[in-house]
Amino acid sequence: MSTKIGAYLESAWGRHDKEGAAVFAEGSDLVEQVTAGDVQPLARVLFHTGAEHLGRFADVLAVRARLRARPECVEGTPEARALWRLTSAAHLCAGDGAAARDAEGQ
Repeated sequence: MSTKIGAYLESAWGRHDKEGAAVFAEGSDLVEQVTAGDVQPLARVLFHTGAEHLGRFADVLAVRARLRARPECVEGTPEARALWRLTSAAHLCAGDGAAARDAEGQ
């Protein structure tokens, strides 16, 4: 895990419930700096904060698309599978079951 993202994650989980918008924005700004080991933990905090605390499903899906475009997330990797789960979950949270079922391969 990269040092900058590791430091962010350590801080984010402790304050995401009170500073959700800031935590989500800060994490979104780190997407272009991820390494393979960063993808899943970063995606988890962004999903949890963005979807579950803030209800910003479209923003979660946009960040997911940016993560998915990273070379660390080639099809079939654990990172790509984690992002597929995040995409499906964001659609389900938004009440769109059909899109959740169609999310595989996005």
